[in-house]
Amino acid sequence: MAKKNELNIGSRLGDLRKRKQMTLDQLSSKSGVSKSILSQIERNISNPTVSTMMRIADALEETLSGFFMNIDEGKSSPIETSKETPNISSKDGLCELSILGAGETVSWLQWYVLTMKPKGLSQIERNISNPTVSTMMRIADALEETLSGFFMNIDEGKSSPIETSKETPNISSKDGLCELSILGAGETVSWLQWYVLTMKPKGKLPSKSHGSNTFENITVISGEVVVYLKKQSETLKAGDTFRFPTNQEHTLMNKSKTISKVLMVNYIDPINGSFN
Repeated sequence: MAKKNELNIGSRLGDLRKRKQMTLDQLSSKSGVSKSILSQIERNISNPTVSTMMRIADALEETLSGFFMNIDEGKSSPIETSKETPNISSKDGLCELSILGAGETVSWLQWYVLTMKPKGLSQIERNISNPTVSTMMRIADALEETLSGFFMNIDEGKSSPIETSKETPNISSKDGLCELSILGAGETVSWLQWYVLTMKPKGKLPSKSHGSNTFENITVISGEVVVYLKKQSETLKAGDTFRFPTNQEHTLMNKSKTISKVLMVNYIDPINGSFN
């Protein structure tokens, strides 16, 4: 067991290894760290050196900082609670950015929830300022976009690049208790999909395997949801996030007495994964 004042490296290593679909033998072969030592680290009965952790992180295709992201003292649950979710606030206090993305995808995929109080918008976003091209180049560069990429889909005469709620595709379950709003972009559907799932009380969404090396990230926006996997179940409350491999059957159920809303982000391993 991890001591009270030690980082729970074992839980993080075990969760990440399973998320990467690697056995102890495979990780040992790739990292050069013996299977017995890896097993001891996962059980928190070995205190690995930094160089050992660097080899393990490299084998898991993680940076060392990414490996240690969100490891709290004594943390054993795979659920990231709302209190553990990193948040960034604007200087004026009008905007708060909740960082929901997984540490292992930060170099190629990031997602957030932005909460804004009234007037929490810039003059450019409210269309009351006419920025210069040089200003827009600086903004696009900060967003890691080309200027042409920034202006893509903004056509002459097009009144709005916004997809309204009426235009968003929705799929309802046969019993009418679940509705899936498809928010993902068409051009990313082969490797990245995201949705908002709205479930009435007792609503249930069963899913088959999504394919090899696929992962799902669940963040509860409101209500309370239970995620059932083959060998475990997790209960999530508002603000909680749970990440798990989806090469298995899985079910989401609303066990609360009110409507529950869930943000779902599904992605594949960019090298070896594929959606069914």
